[in-house]
Amino acid sequence: IPFLAQIVAVADVFDALTTDRPYRKALSKEEALTYIVEQGENLAKKEVVSAFSKCLKEGIHQPDEAEFADIWSEIIETFLE
Repeated sequence: IPFLAQIVAVADVFDALTTDRPYRKALSKEEALTYIVEQGENLAKKEVVSAFSKCLKEGIHQPDEAEFADIWSEIIETFLE
């Protein structure tokens, strides 16, 4: 699976888990992260899951705080560390 697709897959799962659905309430960020870490090998490479966890715990700039190119660069740099 291409690297970028793995990043999108992890983000998509997180969004799905933390959004209310007609059939269930949203999970907390912590519960969703626990699920992603536990299921990580089924979603993406270990490095992608680890970087996502780091971004979620430490935070990244929000769009209103920086230009999109700066945010994208920061995300990619985090995943490549």
